[in-house]
Amino acid sequence: MNFTSMRSCLENLYKVEPVTSLPVCRFKKNKNRPFPFITGSTGQPKIMTTSPANADMTAQYRVSAARMEIDRFIIPTVTIFIGLTLCFFMLFPLSAILKMSFFKGGEFAIANFTLENFQKYFTTAYTLRALWHSLYVSVATTIIVTIIIFFYAYAMTRTTIRGKTFFRNVIMLPLVAPSIVQALALIYLFGRNGLITAHLLKTDWNIYGATGIIVSEVLYCLPHAFVILYTTLSAVDIRLDEAAESLGASPFKVFTRITLPSAKYGIFSAAALTFNSVSYTHLRAHETR
Repeated sequence: MNFTSMRSCLENLYKVEPVTSLPVCRFKKNKNRPFPFITGSTGQPKIMTTSPANADMTAQYRVSAARMEIDRFIIPTVTIFIGLTLCFFMLFPLSAILKMSFFKGGEFAIANFTLENFQKYFTTAYTLRALWHSLYVSVATTIIVTIIIFFYAYAMTRTTIRGKTFFRNVIMLPLVAPSIVQALALIYLFGRNGLITAHLLKTDWNIYGATGIIVSEVLYCLPHAFVILYTTLSAVDIRLDEAAESLGASPFKVFTRITLPSAKYGIFSAAALTFNSVSYTHLRAHETR
């Protein structure tokens, strides 16, 4: 049986009429018409026109050339104005601080230039001890917060655990409660006469000292770091992990080769925010003594 006989058998079986020709759709240009027109199998032109309602709408939202020029002038002007305002409010106080730091009496003159203030600051034993304590507390808090919050945000974005809304609200509670309330709660729970340390565990350990400061700073910085890492992990395309798993990569390799590099900027941002917050507050606490 050849192809022609097979086709005739199929047409008789399904009663399909053979297709002899297809309509040809051609676009033609015409200088007298604003839009192209289409010719079908009959050869008659079908003109594409716009309705009066569409024409009125187009005219209503048409932007004039003058308006375009005004917008082109306003955007750079506002940007420059905002930039100059920010520079003024940032550089003016900074210039006063720099004059007090590098010039005697705060008077700007070449003869008054000195580094005595920095020498005095870095040669004082109390100042060096405060600087070391601040760095110790800041680095320890940054490492603890970054590790805890990364896995917490990972569980909130990459797993199917129940109660995600509850856990999200729990991690954001330190933002609602004032700092004095959190400090009193830690003292009542872990102080020298605390409920947990003195009555339940009956231990001599208490919240006072560097350990207590680190614990309180961790509780303070958890929600701020969570917002950054949760947003970062939510924005990363999870299909990258699925593609790596489909290619035979182990879960550990997917985590170290795909997940961590994808979230590295969020991890760095959360760590930098935590370090700056802790170091600033700790240095200010030493200066107010």
